[in-house]
Amino acid sequence: MGIEAHLILAMNPIYGFIGDSIIPRETIVLITEMKKAPKTITTPMEYLVVKKSSSYHGVLGRWAHIDLETMTHTKFLCMKFSTDHGIATVRENQSEFMACKVNVIDVEMKDGPLDPKRMDDEPKEEDKQSMEQED
Repeated sequence: MGIEAHLILAMNPIYGFIGDSIIPRETIVLITEMKKAPKTITTPMEYLVVKKSSSYHGVLGRWAHIDLETMTHTKFLCMKFSTDHGIATVRENQSEFMACKVNVIDVEMKDGPLDPKRMDDEPKEEDKQSMEQED
């Protein structure tokens, strides 16, 4: 993507729900467009780059939700936000969500519960091979 030159070293930890923490490697501000055409919003957002295995591509933090004035509904896997053309609603794909959930459960059954102390570790060798096969 050619964004390496725009990455800034990060020093402040981020904290999880259970009190665990991780220090991001870098931060970057990217112009982000959230849309459900024609209802779109474009804004610069700060992203934290972390070294962590995850089933997520990204997570919107508290400040992003505040800046975007979002309302989320976890049961229906949707998020609403205000645009110049009214309220936009974006939804998660239910089948992708369930596949992700099953994948996390499979990993926990195979390796035991996810350990917050390992969150900054490299992926295991068999996980690396699995990721390479998926590409």
